[in-house]
Amino acid sequence: MQDTVPTQLILQNRATLSQRPPRIGLWLVVLTILTIIGLLAVMSYLGATEDGKFIDWNALIAKLLAKAQENWFKGLLAAFAIFASGLQMFYFVTARHRERLVLDELGISYVSPLPKALQFIMPSWRFQWIGIRRAEFKTNAYTKRPEFVTIVFHTGLRKRTIRPYMWVDATDFQPPSWKEQLRLTPPKIEEIVAEVMNSPVMQFIQARPHIKLAPLSLQRLKPFALEKNPVTLAFVAVFFVSILYAFADTFIFNAENYTSQPFYLVYVTGGLTLSLIALLLLRGAKVPVTESLVVAVLTGVAFGAALYPGLLRANQLTDTGGLQTYEYKMIEPAYFVHEQDGPPELKFPERHREFWSQYDPGSTQEFELRKGGLGFYQINMKPIYDRIRNYYEQTSP
Repeated sequence: MQDTVPTQLILQNRATLSQRPPRIGLWLVVLTILTIIGLLAVMSYLGATEDGKFIDWNALIAKLLAKAQENWFKGLLAAFAIFASGLQMFYFVTARHRERLVLDELGISYVSPLPKALQFIMPSWRFQWIGIRRAEFKTNAYTKRPEFVTIVFHTGLRKRTIRPYMWVDATDFQPPSWKEQLRLTPPKIEEIVAEVMNSPVMQFIQARPHIKLAPLSLQRLKPFALEKNPVTLAFVAVFFVSILYAFADTFIFNAENYTSQPFYLVYVTGGLTLSLIALLLLRGAKVPVTESLVVAVLTGVAFGAALYPGLLRANQLTDTGGLQTYEYKMIEPAYFVHEQDGPPELKFPERHREFWSQYDPGSTQEFELRKGGLGFYQINMKPIYDRIRNYYEQTSP
């Protein structure tokens, strides 16, 4: 620590000074390539689980190119949007090198790296020390690193937040080694406090008694004990039960599926409703805001996902007539209609088109459907998948 503190500090964001070692960049590229290969392999496997045939990537790419030629204008707009997003991200990353935090005897200033026309996104600002009514630390127990400790300056009408650890003097800053950047174990609470309090921002503020700042609380860095709160435990249980049920009843137990568009609005509404209820109950049980939001959102998402097979199962359990066999006429491969009012039209996935192409348009097929107590039709896919699997087993070389 320096013996004297300068009357003015011009600091730069350490993120723009930390050079990423080439070795880390190479590993990131390799990891990205392996991830893409793994995702393609998983997609191929999942595509084969129902009908026994793996995805024909050549045919899929040819189809995508054909659609791109048919809708070239939309493709051009999509390409432009992707390029513009990448260019915007690149610009903001490079612009960060020009942002500065200036501390002097009269106040603190943030100098935006953006031109004036864009400063509504990241505006410059200045606070006089004499005008700051309150300055307090904010911490997050689930991001226990000094980078995420913030100071909030309040003037009464306005407030601004900075991360003191991130601002350094470029003339004497030593970037951390790649081993330090890849450190997996979080630092101890005492280490976080020491890192923050020894930062140039805090050294400058502590050297001036007229700047009042509440002490950094160690208690706020200690994680909330979720397992000791019964309300939290209840919603965590709902989360895991919903996830397990959604997976099991969608992919293992229930062979029936929707005949038309699933009820996405119901899933979203149900998930949001449960999230709101969970948030209110968790906050009422004195669970911290961050933990309440995380648990509430995850529970709502899991419950919304569970509603997808849940509606099918409820429709099935409230059905008094059971599965009924209906005769359908094929209009074109994978597209069938019922000649009488009532049962819906059936459109099967494009990957099944080859199987249905063995039948002539106008031919008839029988399918098992049910209309349950919820009022919609659902189809039993098991006999269809069995037929498709047998077809590919017989036609495979």
